[in-house]
Amino acid sequence: MKRIFLPIAVALTILNFTAAAAEMLIEKTDAPATTNELAAFKAFLKTQPTSDNNVGNDWVYGSAGKCTESLGMVYEITRDREILDQMIRFADDALACRNNPTNGRIIWTGKRELCWPNKAENVEDGKYSGSENGDVVAHIGYCAQLILQTPAIWTNAVAIGDSRGYGKTYKERALTYVREMDKTIDSFILPNFVTTNLQYRWPQSDLYRALGSRYTNAPGNPIPWNQQTMLSGGFLRLADCHKILNDDSSRVKNYHAIVQTNMDWFLSDLHPYERDGHTVYDWGYSAGRKSEDVPHGGYDIWGLCRAYEHGDFGIPKTTITNFANTLRYVVYDSTNKNFHMRVDGTNVKKTARASVAASWALLSVYFPNNELYKIVARANSKPAQTRPLEAAFLLTVKQQRYAGNNF
Repeated sequence: MKRIFLPIAVALTILNFTAAAAEMLIEKTDAPATTNELAAFKAFLKTQPTSDNNVGNDWVYGSAGKCTESLGMVYEITRDREILDQMIRFADDALACRNNPTNGRIIWTGKRELCWPNKAENVEDGKYSGSENGDVVAHIGYCAQLILQTPAIWTNAVAIGDSRGYGKTYKERALTYVREMDKTIDSFILPNFVTTNLQYRWPQSDLYRALGSRYTNAPGNPIPWNQQTMLSGGFLRLADCHKILNDDSSRVKNYHAIVQTNMDWFLSDLHPYERDGHTVYDWGYSAGRKSEDVPHGGYDIWGLCRAYEHGDFGIPKTTITNFANTLRYVVYDSTNKNFHMRVDGTNVKKTARASVAASWALLSVYFPNNELYKIVARANSKPAQTRPLEAAFLLTVKQQRYAGNNF
């Protein structure tokens, strides 16, 4: 995706925004990201804690993971070094709490894997660690990617220091992230979650079955689409890092082939139909199903748009437009001004919501006019006051739509 860098970035860098930021701000929905909006975002994120563990998936889709992604997104549209430094703060702590191969937790493989266990140790499946690891790799890889895309800072010392010895300069820090994330991919993700034909499937292992009753029949089954986005995010961002470094073309080729295989699989499992004269889609939680729920579907959309914007995976723009149609004409209820809980326009024992999962905002860029953007911006502006990911997606889309990047 081509980002629009703001002329106010320099002003933000020197801005003395000392007041405690209770909330973030979406000041205007019909203008590019403003100085006040970005200052409020910076101040708010400075107050957000990281985490020393991944129990409950805190480093995946929990607060720590969302903050990391949000910082990266806003750095892309501002190139404000202070925002990147905050992202490095999160990436450092994410890497630091990865399972220790010497004295860490033994998981279901029987080894102390280089992973981020997401269960408490004293529960039945406390040895579980799975596809969600791809998202932590993606967050840390994103930080490395952004550093490597900014060669002007490579030899500068990282402003927040190097207390863990990950690298004193920005480039050294990025190289540590890349090296360590490749280790997790090589030793844990590739052997267990990627088949010989490059599909994402649960491990064909009796050790995995032994985790408990919910895992007995899982081996060999497709990994759900939202978790496929997590895995592909890691592969895609690490591939981009290696492309910039020009240091491992075979790894780039393999990572891209994995992303391509699973994106093609997802697109082949869509169920198109017509709604109000527009082509829309139904799809399910995993291959062969329908009626995906909208929160999980947010990850599906995120992975789809990430691959489309990357440009290397042959996704037609009409496909993205049809997903935007699905949000506008099926998920959104124009009568009640809320969003259904499933992508087929149903709710299934749940209640429609006033806002929609943050990443769905990406689709508004591909709608033929500002109508869908206005719907999402109106709905998500209040959640964006306290949720960094909602704020980051709205700031990004605002910048795209109103700074001339309408794709």
